[in-house]
Amino acid sequence: MLTLYTSMPQPIIEKIEGEFEKAYPDLDLEVIRESTTALRSRIELEIESPQGLQADLVWAADPSEYLRLIDQGLLRQYDSPEGSHIPTKFKDANNYYYGGRLISMCIVYNTNQVRPEAAPRLWSDLQDSVWKDNIISPDPRRSGSALAWLAAMVEQKGWEFIEALGANHIVIANSNGEVADRLEKGEFQVAILLDYVARSKKVAGSPLEIIYPEDGIVLIPSPIAITQTSDNIKGAETFIDYVLSPEGQELLAREGSFLSARSDVAPPTGVDRATVKNALDRALVIDWNEVSSNRIKTIRRFKQIILD
Repeated sequence: MLTLYTSMPQPIIEKIEGEFEKAYPDLDLEVIRESTTALRSRIELEIESPQGLQADLVWAADPSEYLRLIDQGLLRQYDSPEGSHIPTKFKDANNYYYGGRLISMCIVYNTNQVRPEAAPRLWSDLQDSVWKDNIISPDPRRSGSALAWLAAMVEQKGWEFIEALGANHIVIANSNGEVADRLEKGEFQVAILLDYVARSKKVAGSPLEIIYPEDGIVLIPSPIAITQTSDNIKGAETFIDYVLSPEGQELLAREGSFLSARSDVAPPTGVDRATVKNALDRALVIDWNEVSSNRIKTIRRFKQIILD
């Protein structure tokens, strides 16, 4: 038995579970899937309990939470043979975690409401009053990817940029899924949204277009790691090898519309290799230690500017 804690979308992780168990029939993968916030709470409660952390593997949205787990001695190092195919900036230098998928916060617009030539191409374009009352974004208090985006924007552009979004009456939704649904319905013209969520809808026929902004791509490696408390280390290592392998990465691209850090894996439907290379090359450098240590302070100030 292997227990995986993850914030991966349910349909995608179910597909991975099925294909993994088909490839390794002697390994039974139990998946506990929760939102980023709920997963963080579960892990914190288990760490404090007499039983300790119950997962063999953790696969969540961004590296910031993993740094705390490393500091607490709760993750196990593993030098995966597939790890050499993952660029340095998308894995831990000491092999505590690997970016099992790449997700990116992008500008997405509704093509029924915005002409391509009028669409915002830069994050700074969202400060224009033309977008007032027409921008929606996920809540960084609930979404790890939204918090990573917020931290990257504050680092690159300062809190003045967030204040400008507040002046444009940006609307905050509970999740990336809600953002995508409301943008698709035409309630808003523009969104700050995860690329794979928008791309999955676009492939299904939704009037959405994705922009990887020219003034900085917020590319987030979604880390997968083995816990120090795992009682099936070999099985956990096998799962990481599978996820990082060409087979696993192709499955993620095909079923989840995720970008892969591996150069030998074809991009998802609707994305060309040049777009992937551009995203990898121009990704902003995010200090995950800063994201982790300043999380409460960052969220508090965001709330004061946008929500209060």
